[in-house]
Amino acid sequence: MDGRALLQIRVYDEVPYFSYHSNGEEVLVGFYFTTIVGSSSAAYLVNDQETLSFFRQHFESVFGRASRGIVLEVSGNRNVCDFNHRLYEELTSYLRSELGPEAFERRHASG
Repeated sequence: MDGRALLQIRVYDEVPYFSYHSNGEEVLVGFYFTTIVGSSSAAYLVNDQETLSFFRQHFESVFGRASRGIVLEVSGNRNVCDFNHRLYEELTSYLRSELGPEAFERRHASG
């Protein structure tokens, strides 16, 4: 293991239809269903280069469009953790106004 790590949590303005898990050249994809918890969904190993390229380009495109929405970025190789407080406050303020204060606090406290 080379010790490099990067974790980013982003907010998307669109619905991601595919789950995408990449470890070097090994790629697993799956589908998001509204009735199934993600960990219960099937994932499929991509075996051919054309399909690998399709899913990689799709993911990179969606991921790139969400670059403004980085909530958390952790870079293990630089020992840096950056939390976007402004975006977090913007999101929680929106949820509080949409859900109502009581429902928001109940969900926020249990999360």
